[in-house]
Amino acid sequence: MSVTFDPETGHLRLDVEAFRVLVEHAERTAQQPTRPPTGGGSTPGDAVARLVAGGVLVDGRPHPRLRETLTGVTASWGSVQVVVGDDEGVRLHHAWLGATAVAVLTDRGDSTFDLGPSHATQLPGTLAAWVSLAAAPELASATVTVPDVLLEELASHRPDLRRAAGRALADALGPWPVAQDRVRAGRWRLATVDVALATGDQTLAQHVAWLDTGAGLLRAEAVERDVRLTPTTSADLQRDLATVVAAGG
Repeated sequence: MSVTFDPETGHLRLDVEAFRVLVEHAERTAQQPTRPPTGGGSTPGDAVARLVAGGVLVDGRPHPRLRETLTGVTASWGSVQVVVGDDEGVRLHHAWLGATAVAVLTDRGDSTFDLGPSHATQLPGTLAAWVSLAAAPELASATVTVPDVLLEELASHRPDLRRAAGRALADALGPWPVAQDRVRAGRWRLATVDVALATGDQTLAQHVAWLDTGAGLLRAEAVERDVRLTPTTSADLQRDLATVVAAGG
């Protein structure tokens, strides 16, 4: 799989293995600034070769255009993980908050990822784009409870398990018949956002999860071994995303 790099913008497209190797090289460079890392040891040679061919590694070091972004990964004080699952598949996005830069890794859904710089003030919008959060009808006030394993299965990489969970979810949405019909037809999306922020000697962890039923949004909140689903709005979720990202600032 090829690596595509634009040194003018710093935009980089690569696969998981190439990303892992690139981060290893960035960490070694930071630890041994006078001794460029090599592709030996446990580093897969194929990934190194692809990074070199793409102009990403130069003399064993990340291209200067990438160094600030990679510092956001290797010296971060916070991280964000976003899982998006729907009838068609699952995507896993990441962001790291560094002292001088934010790095975002966007899952393109084809086994490649876009790595690029960002800013903390742009993160709520980035998260909203990752989960396709947009205005939606507001569902009638009601509450349903589903087993917590159902959400895990909605985010499974196994299509059969994920789609079976979608059917089980539809069965649980009796208070919202239109949403029930759309979920049964495969029009659903699960989004989970997990934020970990270093605050002094502690790590503050926050979690936001919801379901887009195609007819409205349902917030998902853990209650012991179950998950409680209640109607919410895109405005409320956007505010929550901004709050959890800013919590460590």
